[in-house]
Amino acid sequence: MPLDPRCRLILLMLGGASLFGLDSLLAQLLFFWLLIFGSYLLGLGLQRLWHPVRFLRFIIPLTFTLQIVFSAIGNWQSGVAMDWRILIGSALFYTLRITNLVLVMAVAYNWLSLIELVDAIYYLLKPLRRWRMPVDNLFQMIFIALRFFPK
Repeated sequence: MPLDPRCRLILLMLGGASLFGLDSLLAQLLFFWLLIFGSYLLGLGLQRLWHPVRFLRFIIPLTFTLQIVFSAIGNWQSGVAMDWRILIGSALFYTLRITNLVLVMAVAYNWLSLIELVDAIYYLLKPLRRWRMPVDNLFQMIFIALRFFPK
């Protein structure tokens, strides 16, 4: 029995938000492998998973390089002795976090169709009418923004 699109959207938002609560390299690696295994169970191959985010893939090595360069410059300017193991470990941690975020976006792209996404967003915003929020106007802005997403 497939999940409702609203449940899928909430699960993906929770997965993306939980990335920033994981504070160790081991936890980020575990999240990475759970994401790969979960996408395999959903029937998404690695090629299908990486294709929609092909324009974001340059961020992964760039994050690693910039983290090492700026940390080394900061250590050099402050006069602190550089421990390369800690420097590379922190660069790997932040790079893996960015990789996991890109993978969550790829799973979202493949797991939710645009029609399901628009419908889920609308029904998640609908209860805000009780507080006299202009849900239809807000939804029109979201719909126009989603219109420009390439599929």
